[in-house]
Amino acid sequence: MIKHISTLTEFAKLFDVPSPEYPTFGLVEVEKVREKTKMIPSSFSLGFYTIGLKKYLRGYLKYGRKQYDFQQGVLVFTAPHQILSYDNLIVDESEGWYLFFESNFLVNTHLNNNLERYSFFNYEVNEALHLSEQEEQHLNGIFQSLYEEYTNPIDTLSKRLLANHLTTILDYSERYYKRQFVTRNDAETDFLVRFEDALNKRLVLKKLETNGVPSVKEIAQQLYLSPSYLSDALRNATGMSTQKHIHLRLVNLAKEQLLNRNQSVSEVAYKLGFESHTYFSRLFKKVEGISPKEFVELN
Repeated sequence: MIKHISTLTEFAKLFDVPSPEYPTFGLVEVEKVREKTKMIPSSFSLGFYTIGLKKYLRGYLKYGRKQYDFQQGVLVFTAPHQILSYDNLIVDESEGWYLFFESNFLVNTHLNNNLERYSFFNYEVNEALHLSEQEEQHLNGIFQSLYEEYTNPIDTLSKRLLANHLTTILDYSERYYKRQFVTRNDAETDFLVRFEDALNKRLVLKKLETNGVPSVKEIAQQLYLSPSYLSDALRNATGMSTQKHIHLRLVNLAKEQLLNRNQSVSEVAYKLGFESHTYFSRLFKKVEGISPKEFVELN
């Protein structure tokens, strides 16, 4: 059974940890709550955002179809209502930080309408940020500065300063993710080859006609990646999102079909999985700068 924990206050009571200084923002050192984390349910979801800078936390955290071994130092982000589960969790030597904040905390801060730009909150757990030793030390220093502000007496500037520290963590995380997309060389970074293979298998005319135009979510699922991670990785490597790649490939297929003078624009559109030839024509013109009809006339 999945346990849902709605608020930070509920979380603190359940795990017998100190109540947060703010009811909607909390920060604790992993070392101080090692034993308490053994009380975590095997499967659970949270009603708030979390950032975990963790090291020497042995065991596995599962999300979706993947799991991640926490032995290495990593930074993990989760958004509200993601379902997580722990397996064989050993916390005896664990280090790091747990940061929690609810959406309400962002109100009247510069992050209120900007949090969505940090797409890594929607990554899967196996897409955690792997940190170099220097990066880990740098982020640990920022967390330490945040903790000093967090434990200060609350005044009229406290919330703004906490939000500033949070933004700094998020901005450096964004930088380090861009580095990771470029430098990591393991099974998770051959995504370009795997992406092309998955797209090629899906962009078969019979499959398009039967199943419709492939979605970003569908391609990502085939690769066991989250849609956000796949698009960010592709954009970093090629300058184009997953959706853009799909559209370009569909238009290239369309051009091949349109050169067959025995097919109308509508027939080509339906053959490629489009429910509407109007939408197909609009997409074609957006990519090529001319309509399908004009393309045929020019060729």
